[in-house]
Amino acid sequence: MEFEKYWIYEDYFIFKPEFNDELDVFLIEVIVNYKKLIFSDYDDYKICIETNNKYLIKYNNNYKCSKFNQSLANSLDKLINLQQLTLGSCFNQLPRKFFKIFWSSRK
Repeated sequence: MEFEKYWIYEDYFIFKPEFNDELDVFLIEVIVNYKKLIFSDYDDYKICIETNNKYLIKYNNNYKCSKFNQSLANSLDKLINLQQLTLGSCFNQLPRKFFKIFWSSRK
């Protein structure tokens, strides 16, 4: 299904590349039903899924770079079914708890 700011396909909830809003209560209540959340760098959800949102030169014309760069703060805590989170290439707002996990696992 296609909506103005996102696509829904099977267990994927995919934000379109232009999306850069904070995740409000309504969106969280919708997203909570899906296992995979992606902030797409592509203008086509099928390409996004096929490439796992990674850049491939053969899809260069479809590559748009996700504009999403909002704090996720406590938004992720409510997504209890979430198994995969894929952020766009311009995102740099990871919550501190993820940063701590990443760095502590590198020691």
